[in-house]
Amino acid sequence: MNVLLKGFYFSLFVVINIFSACNIGGCDPEKSNVSKMDVNEVANIVLGQDLEALQKKICSLHFKDTTLSYEDIEWKGIVFSNETEVLFLAETSWLNPQQIHRVAILSKAMSTNSGIHIGSNFRELKDQVILQSYNELPDGYLGFVDKGDQRITYLMDITNHKYLYYFRGDFTILPDSLTVESIVIVNSE
Repeated sequence: MNVLLKGFYFSLFVVINIFSACNIGGCDPEKSNVSKMDVNEVANIVLGQDLEALQKKICSLHFKDTTLSYEDIEWKGIVFSNETEVLFLAETSWLNPQQIHRVAILSKAMSTNSGIHIGSNFRELKDQVILQSYNELPDGYLGFVDKGDQRITYLMDITNHKYLYYFRGDFTILPDSLTVESIVIVNSE
């Protein structure tokens, strides 16, 4: 799973720096209004979709095409936003450049079925994740997999907690105040 999440750090940088967008017509905006959906619903609509078809399917949002890269490998993505914030980044993979493989949720307004959202703290999160599923990720992030939907990983920024850089599964040292910085959903197929 670490390989699937590696490009996320660059993706997050790209998303934060992209906010200009355009809108596409040709569908019913009410049926495609993902900004009012939860994370699980967005994942079910977006993952596995053809890149170009997705732009037409989600016409209620603004979007911006982008190219992502990591260690000389490139793949495509689409940043979706509404008028006030970036909602999520939908990415293909280098293995299949036409199909959405990963979604990074970036809006604090979107939560999972278990109620976790960006900004949730570890105290709220620990009963909703598989604690033994933790991933030590580069660049100061720690990830946990959701119990109810194992496609979902919650990424927590530990850069202000340097003693956690070599976290070895001692959950008693994790501060309850540690917060979810992003939510990544990966296509399990």
